[in-house]
Amino acid sequence: MSFLHKTHKAGHRYSRRIDLDSQDSLARIARKIKMSSRILELGVATGYFSRFLQKQLECVVDGVEIDPVMAEESKPWCRKLLVGDLEQVCLSEHFPRKSYDHVVCADVLEHLRYPAYVLKQLPDLLNRNGNVLISIPNIAYAGLILELISGGFSYRDEGLLDRTHLRFFTKTSFLDLLQTLSYTIVEVDMVHLPFEMSEFASIVEKADPVLREKLIALPDSDVYQYIITAKAGDTIRVKGNGAGIKQEKNATSKSSSDPDKLRLAPGGWDSGIGVVDIIVPVYGGLQETRQCLDSALSNPQKTPFELVVIDDASPDHALKAYIEHLAEAGSITLLRNKNNIGFTGTVNRGMTLHPDRDVVLLNSDTEVANDWLDRIRRCALSDPKISTVTPFSNNATICSYPVFCQENSLPQGWDIGSLDRLFSGTNSGAIIDIPTAVGFCMYIKRPCLDQLGLFDEKSFGLGYGEENDFCMKAAKVGWRHVLCGDTFVYHAGGVSFSESKEHLQKQGTETLIKLHPDYMDCIRKHVMEDPARQLRLAVDSARKRVSAPIGQEFISKACTKLLRKVCYPKIFSMLAGLGFAWVAKIIIKRKA
Repeated sequence: MSFLHKTHKAGHRYSRRIDLDSQDSLARIARKIKMSSRILELGVATGYFSRFLQKQLECVVDGVEIDPVMAEESKPWCRKLLVGDLEQVCLSEHFPRKSYDHVVCADVLEHLRYPAYVLKQLPDLLNRNGNVLISIPNIAYAGLILELISGGFSYRDEGLLDRTHLRFFTKTSFLDLLQTLSYTIVEVDMVHLPFEMSEFASIVEKADPVLREKLIALPDSDVYQYIITAKAGDTIRVKGNGAGIKQEKNATSKSSSDPDKLRLAPGGWDSGIGVVDIIVPVYGGLQETRQCLDSALSNPQKTPFELVVIDDASPDHALKAYIEHLAEAGSITLLRNKNNIGFTGTVNRGMTLHPDRDVVLLNSDTEVANDWLDRIRRCALSDPKISTVTPFSNNATICSYPVFCQENSLPQGWDIGSLDRLFSGTNSGAIIDIPTAVGFCMYIKRPCLDQLGLFDEKSFGLGYGEENDFCMKAAKVGWRHVLCGDTFVYHAGGVSFSESKEHLQKQGTETLIKLHPDYMDCIRKHVMEDPARQLRLAVDSARKRVSAPIGQEFISKACTKLLRKVCYPKIFSMLAGLGFAWVAKIIIKRKA
């Protein structure tokens, strides 16, 4: 059985029955289409989907098909049908501009040499509220990976290795493609296919049990296809469901006359959206910074945001090159301090960049996952008196998990995304009052900043204690600080300031107590009461009820170095690219 059903290339005949109650890709796409919509379908094959759209949903359907025989069959169901190669035609010369509610690309783009050529043309065909509905096969499906590991890569008439497939995508690589083409991601849906129902059933059954178990335990290992809803428009960041943020052309650029500022021009944002600035100060720790920024950029949110990275005169040339590359690509707004001014002054600079926006202060040694910002913001907006929001973390003192007030490793076998999903499902909407925010990931509402002003640079200098001082001041005038109980953010701890951490903490604590003599009493009272205990216990119980997923964060970095030394370098290279480097361990053991 295969959920992939058609091709843009001539040859094999593709035909299917559409069942709206099923969970396959076409049924899922069909459920996203309203009655009487105007549709352009790319790759109509024999017209089975066009027929369904016209007969069942009363849609007006135009189409493109390369195979003249199949095109002849589909003619009765299309108002206009172009017989031609998608990579050779200009669609706007054949179809009306700005007129379609949906352009459907169902299992088509993987058959093209240059899918970007087609995708670039689609925004011009969509009406104001139109979107593109895309289904794409997942090359990281565990069954296919097992076939690859076993030494096979057998093309078939249909399926993930359809012999006419020219391009292969993972979810990340395809979303990256859409991002480079300035699409806004509205929704990512998944078609799960049990391995025993796939074309890889016999391979999975015969695979090494240890390897099979680990692969199957990976998140999304049984995702056969992704269904992506995307909107057109010049966007600064890939989003989840919600409005995109429009960017003027060339609004982000490197200025030779003012090299310390790399930011969006003021006219580039739609002021009505309610953008949040995510402020990330950086100084050292290239690997941690890369993981932090990659995680923030790769997890779509409903909340529109601008990722503001501030280089505090870092001496790390590789780090500078990395963040400059992101800025030139339009992924971040980059500010540069001419001199090292420390954490407090750096975040203050970030918080003044857009004086009408809420902000998130995010340490460069953190990693976020899933819809983390949406949940934190929802928590912040639940009460006008909430000033700051802090999520759970492995290393966040009074917000630490699994052990309260300690630096923890991730629970064995759990990656960041899976643990965050567990928090989201277990403690949905839970809020606990806390005496102070924890600065590793701190959402601050603008009205509180307007009332209190910025952090105290004079007293706290390079960092440690400035957020506690701010929170104590806020609490004394009636603001609340809360723990967002349904969100988990990973925190490595002290990367940029590791050498001087102990001294800075001691100095910051002494200053804090001088300014707020009651601070330690507030903390002791909270620790004694431990109001978040039940939330931690709930997650503990949930972890015991499910088998611990082994995610990509579980991959051994050392294995990647070994890939070039083993017997199938091309296979291992592909596996490493898909995030499965750890399988080398098992195979090397077998080889030995």
